[in-house]
Amino acid sequence: MFGFYLLYSLIGKEVRKRLVKVVLVGVLVACLTFGLTAFKMLPAKEYIDASSRPKSSFEEASKRTLYFKDFFTRLVEPVGKGFGSIRRDGAGDHIGLIAAGLALFALYRKPKQKLVWFLAFIVLFALMFANSTFVFYFLWKYVPPFDSFRYADRSLVLYVFAASILAAIGAAELLAALQKKYNPKKVRIFYAILVGLLFVNLYMFGFNNVGFGTQFRDFRQVLESHEILKYIAEQPGIFRMHTLETRGIDWGTEVYTIPYNIQHIYGYEGA
Repeated sequence: MFGFYLLYSLIGKEVRKRLVKVVLVGVLVACLTFGLTAFKMLPAKEYIDASSRPKSSFEEASKRTLYFKDFFTRLVEPVGKGFGSIRRDGAGDHIGLIAAGLALFALYRKPKQKLVWFLAFIVLFALMFANSTFVFYFLWKYVPPFDSFRYADRSLVLYVFAASILAAIGAAELLAALQKKYNPKKVRIFYAILVGLLFVNLYMFGFNNVGFGTQFRDFRQVLESHEILKYIAEQPGIFRMHTLETRGIDWGTEVYTIPYNIQHIYGYEGA
C-alpha cells in the first residue's frame, strides 16, 4: 500500500520534483523498515527456504478466496445466515452498512479528489487480490515473497483500512452539506446520531471476536490446577517436551510450559 501511495504522490504538476521526493522518502522508509525488522525477517526467510514453504503452488497460495457472491456478507454486513444470528462468534472483514453507505457517498461527492481515487484503488486492489484474479496471480508469479503467500482473503485488511477512510470522508461531506441547511446545534445532534449508528451497526451485526467467544480466566489459577505439567516439572533430569496441539497450528503452548521451566521441543515462533 505504501508503494502505491508513492506512485500516487507522483500525480500532478512538477513531476520531476515529486520524483526526487518520492525516491528519497521511499529509500529512507525502506532502510528504516528493514533495519527495524531484519532481526525477524532474515531468520524467518532462512527458515522458510529450509521448510516446505519456499514456494507454494497457486492453489495453495489462493486458498480462502473471497468469491463475488460473498462480497456483501463478508465486506458490508454479515447477514448471510439471517438476522437471527446476531453477534455470533468469529472474526469479520466488514465495515457495516452505515460505513459502506458513507464510503459510497464520498465517491459520489468527491469523484475528482485524488485521495478518493487512491483509496478507491486500494479497495479495488484488495478485492481483486482476495478474489484470486490476475492481480494475485501476477504477484504470486513474479513478486517475491508472494510465492510463499497463503490465504488470499488476508488482503482484506487493506480493504477495511481504505474503506474506513472513505467512510470518514463521506461523513465529513455529509455534515458539510447539512451545515448549509441547518443550524450548528441540529448538526451536532445528527453527528452524535451518526456515530451512535456506526457503533450499533457494528455491534448488532458484527462478530464477538474477543477471544472468539472464549471465557477468560485467571491465568494463575489455570497454572495451579494443571496437574500434568506439575508432574512433568517434578521429574529429574534435563529434557524437553512435546505437546499435541488440540486447536490447530495457531495455539502455542509455551505460555503454559515456560512458567514451569519446561522447554518445548519445537518452540512456537522463530523469535
